[in-house]
Amino acid sequence: MKAWTSQDKVFFYHQLLSMLRAQMPLDRAMELIAGRHPTPKLRQAVETMAASLREGRGLSDLMKEREELFTSYEAGVVGAGEEFDNLTESLEWLAELNQKESDRARTVSVVYRYSQILFAVTFFILAVMFIKVIPVFEKMYLNMEMDLPGLTRLVLNISHGLNNNLIWVMVVTAVVVVFIWYARRRYPEKISMIVTHLPLFGASWMYLEAVRFAWVAGRALEAGVEPRKAIDSSADFISHPYLRGRLKTMSAMLEEGGSWATALASIRRFPDSIIAFVKLGEVQGELGMALLEAWRSQSRQVADESKWMAIMEPLFIILVGFSVGSIAVAIYLPIFSMTGGFF
Repeated sequence: MKAWTSQDKVFFYHQLLSMLRAQMPLDRAMELIAGRHPTPKLRQAVETMAASLREGRGLSDLMKEREELFTSYEAGVVGAGEEFDNLTESLEWLAELNQKESDRARTVSVVYRYSQILFAVTFFILAVMFIKVIPVFEKMYLNMEMDLPGLTRLVLNISHGLNNNLIWVMVVTAVVVVFIWYARRRYPEKISMIVTHLPLFGASWMYLEAVRFAWVAGRALEAGVEPRKAIDSSADFISHPYLRGRLKTMSAMLEEGGSWATALASIRRFPDSIIAFVKLGEVQGELGMALLEAWRSQSRQVADESKWMAIMEPLFIILVGFSVGSIAVAIYLPIFSMTGGFF
């Protein structure tokens, strides 16, 4: 069975939450949800779960058995809600979390696809200019036997070299693309660690994901999830491969008697401001509250970091426009200079 989308989960949690607040039995609520949603995969899964609930099984146990539909985080939060009799609060939190995940995924998808299209179009334009357009100007300037500006000679030499070694250029480009694709899949943690050390963007990525972890883990702890399970399952919501991998190993450190603060401090570039809150929370025995307070206190800076990242797209467009424009100026510069129309 295919995994649910975040929107499927938002619908599921919101519907279940409203029915439980209306004092409807859980199994009956599940039956009604199955009948209301047109998606076959959602209807089938909910109907099966409703049948199991009538047999006296718990909702969290059923979620644990359906790893393809629910994460360990969701099952843990629901399990804590059942144990501490605050299931409605747990469902409300999961609905909010999945709604934000859906919005975030949609935004990332749009930006990623737009960047791919922009890069492809830019590559195509540059290829046409260097392979087809510039050689025409080169022949014209050779026939005119005129003294060319340095910038024009540079562009003509690049074009000449590309055309004379076109096959090798294509082979090298293909190898580079395949290598990048393979490296991203084979060594995501190492690549993300390298990116983290880049100025501005790398540090911002780590910071945003660390604050997001504080929010998700803090809510899990406040819901009653056992600390080691909370940190392990919360890592699934982190998009930074290196940070996610290190968080996954924290359970082992905690079992050996380590503290959250010590474990987080071992992660490179993890924000010291969040570690300070964690230390205080461990001393006071309010770790979940401390993580949430860390998230609240950093919310303003998170907004500032997000605004900075938002300007990367127009900056990229400006950079592409400047590159294409510079090439255009270079090939037309001799004509402007000859007619006295440039400077």
